[in-house]
Amino acid sequence: MITLALAVLLAAEVDPNPWETQATEPFLIKTRARAGSDVKEVWAEATLDAAPADIQDALTDVTRYTSFMPYMSEARLLEGRDADGAQYTYQKIEPPLLSARDFVHKVYLDRDARTDPEGVFKNHWAAAPDKLPRVDSVIRLEISEGSWRVQPLPGGKSYVVYRLCVDPAGAVPAFAANRANTSGLTDTFKNIEREAQRRAAARKAAR
Repeated sequence: MITLALAVLLAAEVDPNPWETQATEPFLIKTRARAGSDVKEVWAEATLDAAPADIQDALTDVTRYTSFMPYMSEARLLEGRDADGAQYTYQKIEPPLLSARDFVHKVYLDRDARTDPEGVFKNHWAAAPDKLPRVDSVIRLEISEGSWRVQPLPGGKSYVVYRLCVDPAGAVPAFAANRANTSGLTDTFKNIEREAQRRAAARKAAR
């Protein structure tokens, strides 16, 4: 009885930092506060018409980001790996009406869709702003973190969960940053879906 009562009490506890739904169509988007920043953490869910391995290829081939990610003018994978297996990437974006931003990510591959027993791809990253020297007239992002989790669905589709928190810094107010972080998600999902489909078609054509 004590165990049951404890379980009931735990189930009744209120989440001190709950997610708030911002949109349900075309994708589910939720946000919540992030400690240490006025910019909110974002959670987005989507069903994409592409297999996890092809989505993984699209997301991990950083050098092609400039061809399908909006406003991205430079993207590259840095040489070497950390002892914990992490790799570093560098990306630069030049959005309209704002100064250029760049960011260095320390990226971990948590699950590889091609070897994972459930066919799941998962990674996560965090900002490593001091990994590279800063560039004059370009704002280096100090807060840029997130993750992808992609699991297979019937018919060659995938269920995707994308989490991120990005503070654009500079003179961008928090409310504008929060709006930008959520409003661009539809294009992000669609661009990744198209790139994954392109890769699948190229692979089939090469057989």
